[in-house]
Amino acid sequence: MAQPLVTALETALGRCAAADLSLLSGAEVAGLVVDLRRVATRLEAEIARVVHAAAGVGVWRVAGATSMEAWLADQTKVSIRSARDQVRLAATLAAAPIVADKMADGDLSIDNVRLLGAVVGNNDFEHDADLRSRLLPVHRVRRVAAWSRGWRWSTPAVKPNAKNCYA
Repeated sequence: MAQPLVTALETALGRCAAADLSLLSGAEVAGLVVDLRRVATRLEAEIARVVHAAAGVGVWRVAGATSMEAWLADQTKVSIRSARDQVRLAATLAAAPIVADKMADGDLSIDNVRLLGAVVGNNDFEHDADLRSRLLPVHRVRRVAAWSRGWRWSTPAVKPNAKNCYA
């Protein structure tokens, strides 16, 4: 069953890659960039869902790998760091279905979800309304990211420098 789904994705991607972009206006190309980014985010959410399912059934143990990350790195030819990030993203989305839904809809980027995963950690994200309200708005996520790196921004639009931040 899985192979026809992947084949359909590859076919759609092939049609997109065959499009002559020189025939599109600037606005159409800009719209295509935004739409493709949204689709890529949705695809990353789906990959994470499948990675979590693979971890759940222990595919790495059956294959004789030392960990899910090692198995994923070997099978997909990515670095162990990338595989670890993917497994962590899968766990974050599995632990926070609200976030998973937002990413699957393309409303949250992979970077924002990874940040939420780092900030939320073992907290009960699904049942903590206060935590959700503080973390889901993107402008607040950016401020949490800055804070977690030790920056103190005077406003969200101000980039850190020696006058408005300290480590």
